[in-house]
Amino acid sequence: MIDLIELGKLIKAERKKQRLTKQMLANDANVSLSTIRDLEVGKINITIGTLNKVLKVLNVKLYQNLEK
Repeated sequence: MIDLIELGKLIKAERKKQRLTKQMLANDANVSLSTIRDLEVGKINITIGTLNKVLKVLNVKLYQNLEK
């Protein structure tokens, strides 16, 4: 099972690395700003579809990070 807090940290770190604001990521992934906020702190269960949108914008493959 994926740890939502660790997933949130991964997404936040990658967003900052790419110099994106939360609003920019939300817009590019076509999700709400509150979804990004909650996701980054591990506060919500996210659907695979929404997670895929966010990871696609960040160019991150989830399976690469599950092995760490």
